Amino acid sequence: MNKQQKSALSMFRRVYDFLVKNLALLSTLPMFTKLLEALELLLKQIEVLGEQQEKDISGLTTQKENLRSDLIKKVVETVKRIKAYAVLNDKEALLQEVDYSETLLNRYTPNDLVNGCMVIYNAGQKNLSVLAEYGVTADTQTVLKSAIDAFKVGSEVPKEGTIEKKQTTDQLEKAIADTTAVLKKIDLLVDMLENTQPELFNEYYDTRPVVVRKGSMTVRGMASDSATGDKLKGVKFVFRQNGTVILEKMTADGGSFYVKSLNDGEYQVSVSRIDYVGQEVTLNIPGTGLIELKIALVKK
Repeated sequence: MNKQQKSALSMFRRVYDFLVKNLALLSTLPMFTKLLEALELLLKQIEVLGEQQEKDISGLTTQKENLRSDLIKKVVETVKRIKAYAVLNDKEALLQEVDYSETLLNRYTPNDLVNGCMVIYNAGQKNLSVLAEYGVTADTQTVLKSAIDAFKVGSEVPKEGTIEKKQTTDQLEKAIADTTAVLKKIDLLVDMLENTQPELFNEYYDTRPVVVRKGSMTVRGMASDSATGDKLKGVKFVFRQNGTVILEKMTADGGSFYVKSLNDGEYQVSVSRIDYVGQEVTLNIPGTGLIELKIALVKK
C-alpha cells in the first residue's frame, strides 16, 4: 500500500473502533448495523489484500536463479565430455557446435540460455552411441532435459507473480473506494445526531480526517530507567493530535525507535510500560530535521 492508502486504512480503523465503542447509542439508527457489518468485512478485505500486495516475489526470483545455476552446472559438464570426444576423434564440426563456455552461458538471457542448452542436448542425442564411454548416456541426457524444462517453466514465474500483484492492487483500490462509500453513508446517519448528541457527533468527525505523513526521518524516541539509566525495551509511545491517535511506536532492544515521517505540528505523546509510571509530553515537529524525544521513566 502507498502512504495515502495506509493513512486511509488507519482512519478506517479509528472510525470502526469508535463506532463499536458507541454501539449502544448508534445501533438504533436506521441501517446502522448493516453498514457496520459491511465496514468490518471491508476492513478485513483491505488488510488481507494489503498483506498479499506486500508479498515479495524475491523468493520466486531466487528459485529461478537456483534453477539457472543448476542447469548451467549440468550443461557445462555435458559440454566438457562432448568436447573430449570431439577433440580426441577429430570431430571439428561437433567441437564448434558445442563451443559454449560457462562465462558465455551466464551472460545469456533466459531464452538464449534455453536455446543454447538445447543445442548441446541435441548434440548429445545425435552422438549418444559414441559418447557413452565419455559419460554422456541416456540417463544423463534425461537429467539435462529435465533441468532445461524446469528452468524454462521457472523463468516465467516472476512474470506471473507481477501480474498477480497488479490484480491485487486493483482489488485493493476498489475495496478502499467501497469502504469510503460506506463511511459516507454512516456520515449521513451521524449527522442526524448533531443537535441531540453533540459530543458524540464531534468525536466521530475527529476520527474522520485522513492524515498523510510526509517528510524524511523525523523523530527518534528513547526510553530509559530514571534510576539506573538502563535502556528500556517495550515502552509504548502514542502520538495524538486533538485526541486522535496518529501513530503508535514501541521501543526495541536498544530502548529506542525511529519515526521515518510525521507531519509537522504539535503532538501529545503518552509514554507507558506496565511496570513504570506513565508520562504525557507535548512534542512539536517543525517540519525539518530530526527531533529526539528522550523519556526517563520511574519504576513503580
